[in-house]
Amino acid sequence: MSQKKLFRQFLRKLLIQLSYVVVFYCTYACDHSNTNVIHFNFNSNVKLLGHKGSGPIGQFCNFHLIENSFAAIHNSFQKLDGCEIDIQMSADKTLWIIHDYEIKNVHDEALIISKLTDKQIVSLNKKLYNSQMITLIELSNLLKKYEYQSKTLVLDLKLLFSEFAPQLFSSRDDFLIYLSKCFNSFRKNNPGIQLVAEVGPLNDYSFLRKFSTFHTFLVINDNENIPSLEIQKKDNYSISIANKSLMKLNKNTVGVWTLNTFDEIKRLRNIQPQYIISDNIPLMEFIHKNRRKSLQQHLLTKNSQKINNINQIVEISELSLEKIQQNILLEISLEKYHYSSDVEIIISSVSQYNSVLMYANFNAKGHNFYFIDVLNLKKNKGESLKIYLINNKKKLISFNSSVLSAYY
Repeated sequence: MSQKKLFRQFLRKLLIQLSYVVVFYCTYACDHSNTNVIHFNFNSNVKLLGHKGSGPIGQFCNFHLIENSFAAIHNSFQKLDGCEIDIQMSADKTLWIIHDYEIKNVHDEALIISKLTDKQIVSLNKKLYNSQMITLIELSNLLKKYEYQSKTLVLDLKLLFSEFAPQLFSSRDDFLIYLSKCFNSFRKNNPGIQLVAEVGPLNDYSFLRKFSTFHTFLVINDNENIPSLEIQKKDNYSISIANKSLMKLNKNTVGVWTLNTFDEIKRLRNIQPQYIISDNIPLMEFIHKNRRKSLQQHLLTKNSQKINNINQIVEISELSLEKIQQNILLEISLEKYHYSSDVEIIISSVSQYNSVLMYANFNAKGHNFYFIDVLNLKKNKGESLKIYLINNKKKLISFNSSVLSAYY
């Protein structure tokens, strides 16, 4: 073989190798070159949903929306991709949107819903719940007026675990067929809403799949390991799956709940579940609006004072909300830190009237991200954020400086 031919072969191989290097460098650089940017890249197919409508009252700046009420459901339908609600059954076989198996009467006595007639529930609803409890039929008709499109409604079928609801029917099969007809009727009345039923008992799940025009997901126990989805026993959330065979799981056939912090949702970004349910509606709305964007870092404050402390409570910083005009992801960075895993970060906000507007705690790490609903805090006369370390075992806490940055 001539020297020219050998040289051409060598040159060709060299160019191929160089092209691999260039491709690798560009891919890496695009993902990681700018450490001052957060890339959401959240698949638009992942549905972001409110829990029990818009989450429990009194948390995450929800000061007035009662769980499972139409106002709470409508709020999540307007701001997010939809919501999750809970289903129970009355003695008249009416499906009510209620979480618990019991409701209280005027004497604070617990009454089983499946033993109460609709008339009795309506009376209690008017006296104690400001008439905010509604039936599934009422919800169907209310949502129809808005002609929602591309929204998702997840039904947590609590009544399947009721001792008394199935006894209203001659058999378990008749009970499940009746439920299927109710849900199919809802779908027909609201064709723009994707209906998902979360089912606990495996036999019920298999049966409902045969008769439904809606999606059926099987609820998995919290402590099960699913290696294909990197969900482990230690993870503090629950999942539902669209296929009972774990070997056939695809990433987009999983529903996950209840995720209330940015770090939790960020961990599941690679799974790309079909839906994520959260109590933290402002956070979900923030992600919903920015799901295809990149958030820029803005330095808020840097405290260069070295802290070396064994006290139970250590104040890191106080941050004024005066100049922050939008909701943010707050990054708390402790430089050259040294402390045990028994340390927590506390973020609190108190109004000018000394009422607590926000109190959040989570495990301390080198870097922490936490969503701050600035707009709601300022609306309720919040003036600042205070950040503390809580040293539960009073071991040495040491770091050179603390840095607060906002991403938006």
